[in-house]
Amino acid sequence: MKKQILTNLTICIGVLALVTVFNNCSAGFTASNFGNSSAQSASTSSGGPTNIGGPVNTTPPSQYAANTYTGWPLQFIGIDISSAYPNIQYYNRFTVRGGLYPYTFKLLKAPAGMQIQTRTGEIKWTPTQNDTSANVEVEVTDSAGNTLTHAYTINVTTNGFYFVNSASGNDSNPGTLAQPFQTLNGVMAKNLPGSTILYVQAGTYPLSGSIQMSNMPGIIMAYPGTRPVIDCQNLGNCFHLDGTVKNPVLFQGFEMENCSFKFFSLDGYKYSATWRNNIMHNINVTNPNNAYENPAFIFTWDYTNSPTPVYQNLIVQNNQFYNMQNYQSDIHIAAFTWYDVSHSVVEDNVIHDINRGACFDDKDDGWYNTFRNNICYNSNPYGFDFASQYTEGQEEINNNLFIGNANDTDAIQVGMQPGYIQDVYIHNNTIINGTIDFGYPFSLANTQKFVIKNNIFYIDGTVNVSSLPFYHGDPSVIGQDGVAANNNIYWSSNSAQPMIAWGWSGSQLEFSGWQKLGYDINSSFGVKPTLSTDGTYSLSPSNPDYGVYGKDFSAGVWQ
Repeated sequence: MKKQILTNLTICIGVLALVTVFNNCSAGFTASNFGNSSAQSASTSSGGPTNIGGPVNTTPPSQYAANTYTGWPLQFIGIDISSAYPNIQYYNRFTVRGGLYPYTFKLLKAPAGMQIQTRTGEIKWTPTQNDTSANVEVEVTDSAGNTLTHAYTINVTTNGFYFVNSASGNDSNPGTLAQPFQTLNGVMAKNLPGSTILYVQAGTYPLSGSIQMSNMPGIIMAYPGTRPVIDCQNLGNCFHLDGTVKNPVLFQGFEMENCSFKFFSLDGYKYSATWRNNIMHNINVTNPNNAYENPAFIFTWDYTNSPTPVYQNLIVQNNQFYNMQNYQSDIHIAAFTWYDVSHSVVEDNVIHDINRGACFDDKDDGWYNTFRNNICYNSNPYGFDFASQYTEGQEEINNNLFIGNANDTDAIQVGMQPGYIQDVYIHNNTIINGTIDFGYPFSLANTQKFVIKNNIFYIDGTVNVSSLPFYHGDPSVIGQDGVAANNNIYWSSNSAQPMIAWGWSGSQLEFSGWQKLGYDINSSFGVKPTLSTDGTYSLSPSNPDYGVYGKDFSAGVWQ
């Protein structure tokens, strides 16, 4: 199954955009007001930081189903890569949040030869020696018909670019295309401006020490058509972003391997960071001092115990994360673990073989984050975790595929720590042999509103565990817990499949009793959906449920 999934998933390769508003930049960046773009949208919710931790929603649970999705307006979150090197292919990808996913992208204005991927918003173009600039305007349309446009200018120049080549370079070189640097640690010693761009050419780049990003170009990309390997050589922290980094960063197109704690450690970093089209693997935690301190490929350190964001507009997009081992029998491990993150997007990633942890863990004070179109399998003991250690809310989890196994049936955990959690939208996911596990914060006044709609729950009997669609940690509030589950498809090879269990006693409730409590009134139970047998569990585009239930939608085209 693992091999089939990876074979059938396309990981796009390209140079893509950053996320934030960044002023006073030179070659690599252009200041933007992405968050202030005008949208022709019916939505009136600002979705901005001023709404975080706002008034408690007192809508009765029976009315929650009417507000199925977030209501966030369409918004481009990003900063443009505004420089292109002559005769080197230029890539960019627009990142959008809000509205109703999936989106369709279209170029309204572009230089000759530029193409756009209609589903992802990725663009590619090779400027010539004679080009000096290009004006680009893109339009995004969501599934409800709302539109938003963004325009920027690309300057064609050799200024502000640096190159590194492990085979032919030398760290005493000026770092040009003809005379590249040789090592990443050597580049760091140059203390180059954060507004510049570094192309890393094919080869292997062992790190001799942690890379401090305050001394590096902000955009670090694989040279087009290559996938350089960054070997962390079992460093505890491979890349460090703290408050001294004064620019957004992008890591694009690498294979990164062999870390003993955290590949990327964000510690009070105030701008945005993007990880796109990378393959990160092999974290092996052997130090007992690190085992309980959240080993991760991407980690943000905790600064607050309130819904006040520290890190905003992080993008984790189109990567593979796999092979994490924690020598302790503990669950403080995830492909990435976030504290204090808001207004961020995690999409199009494949995450697997996470031992004693989660595919991802939005652990504490996460607000207005979107997790969509990811694949998670062979994680243990759970897939996607929203822990609410202190606060959590306005989280959207949609169009993901989770595949359970004998050690892992919690597809999505909601509220497993003492803080409150509210406004969680779980829709259009395909969950194979997996459970949505509700924790213990339901007695808290601010815990409310969980919309679960248009998902497929598929229990095929191949896992040697008692899979259930739901588990509830607080049976005293079942039926009055703010959960609005409706318009889902449930199927099990066991015709007497219970819907939910709760408490230490393992008490169970079947579908008819579940409906009597007001849940899933318009959902189906017992009609087997026709999913593909190639390991991707996809619906056929000709299936009437395609695009309505579960994760599937059109892949788009280049045009």
